[in-house]
Formats: sequence, structure tokens, C-alpha cells
Amino acid sequence: MLNLFIVAGLLLSGCATPVVQTNVQDSTDQIVETLGFLESEECSYSIEDNACDFQLLDQNGRSWRLEDHLGDVVLIDLSVMWCGPCQYAATTAQSTEDVYSHLGFHYVTILMDNFTGSPAVESDCLSWATNFGITDAPVLVGSRNMLTSGGASHGFPISSWPTFIILNRNHEVVWSMNGFSESALKSAIEQYL
Repeated sequence: MLNLFIVAGLLLSGCATPVVQTNVQDSTDQIVETLGFLESEECSYSIEDNACDFQLLDQNGRSWRLEDHLGDVVLIDLSVMWCGPCQYAATTAQSTEDVYSHLGFHYVTILMDNFTGSPAVESDCLSWATNFGITDAPVLVGSRNMLTSGGASHGFPISSWPTFIILNRNHEVVWSMNGFSESALKSAIEQYL
């Protein structure tokens, strides 16, 4: 058990400096789109700050950009595949999306690691969505490069898995939670809808 905590601690402390942008190229070496955090003015994921815009690929290979959902409440679930509480939270993702989506709400999961602790890829996100019955809520391919480390202000702040962040309709950070409590999560969603 102690070894598990040591490994988890090493995984959590091994974050790299957040990436501002990563370009995806097609077979002709043309830039197709920019993935990761997108450059913007003052932003961070601290309470009361404006959230930093990002664009990532979902479980179906489609681009999902935060700014495209301005005017909606967005819940960001930062998870890793090897985390038990993350898996438990995933069992509620689609039902939460179903209950609140008609009110302008989005449940967005960003997977950082696969089961072996390697960076998540699109097939991991598809597997996650399939295994947990997620059909409408995006499961995005994230990267530990998007986590706060080295004093960078625009990354996602993680102290445990999963971490949840709620953005209001103006995409200001209004709430966060480390770990998973379904009742606390639903109460917070309802507060900001």
C-alpha cells in the first residue's frame, strides 16, 4: 500500500511546465488546428479568475474548444484512468449531463493518464466513454503539460484525482473540488445554473 502512495506521489509531482500551444499537423504538414491552452490575456484556474481557453480532441477525434461554449455552465472533470474515484465519478458523467444539459450545462472530462500512467490518447478516451456509458459528454485527450507546475498561473491546479472545476456562464472559475462527492457536485452545479 505504501508503494502505491509513493508511485501516486511521484506521478503527481512529475508534472511538466504547462504548454501554451501544440499544433496538430496533417500528412501534408499543414497546421490543422491548435490543441492545448490557447493564448489569451489574464487567465487562470483559481477561484474568481477568468478560465483559460483551451482546445482538445474528444473521444471521437473532434475538436472541442472551451470558448465555443461561452454562455453555458461548464464542469471540468480532471481525471486519470488508473484512479478509482475518477472511475466512480465517470459512472455519473452521462446522467449528470442528461439532467442539466437542457439548462446550458456541459460535463467535460479531461483524461490526463491511461491505466499505465502514460499520457492519454484518443483511444483511451473512447474506451473511457464506452466503458462508462458516456455518449453525449465530451471526454478530452489531456496532458500533464496542462497542469500547474513551476509557478505557471494558467494551468489546471491539481492536488488530487479527480479534480472538478465549475465555470459560470462568463467562464469565471466559481467552484472547485478535489476528490469526488456526487451530492456536493450536484449541489454546486445547481447553485451556478
